[in-house]
Amino acid sequence: MKLNRTSLVLAIVAIVALAAAGSAVAASSDVFTSKTGMTIYTFDKDSGGKSNCSGSCITLWPAVPAADAPAANSNWGSIEREDGSKQLTFKDKPVYYYLQDKKAGDANGNNVGGVWHVIDKHAPSASRKKSSTVGYDDSYSRY
Repeated sequence: MKLNRTSLVLAIVAIVALAAAGSAVAASSDVFTSKTGMTIYTFDKDSGGKSNCSGSCITLWPAVPAADAPAANSNWGSIEREDGSKQLTFKDKPVYYYLQDKKAGDANGNNVGGVWHVIDKHAPSASRKKSSTVGYDDSYSRY
């Protein structure tokens, strides 16, 4: 089969358009995830570096252990929960997983009840300044 010039140009345009569409989706979903790709969330009702999620809340929204910390910078830290466990924080807000996220890349908890939110890497509050924090690595990723 012989391709004419117009068919070849249309095929190239289609490939470029599909690649651009894929890139746009990935760029618009640039949120912090765990090392395994699970989305992490903040809770608007947390304040003062303290978690206000316990009981049935913590069952549905498990705390991200401080050992799962991402990049070394001043935005990440930890708090001690009432049970003595260490929970990861972002900008002094405790962070959580969502039980209804079943696979890497799921973000089913975003805006649940208007109080649970993913952490957008490009939001002004997610700046990535380096610090000398020990024990963190840069393994949190985007999806």
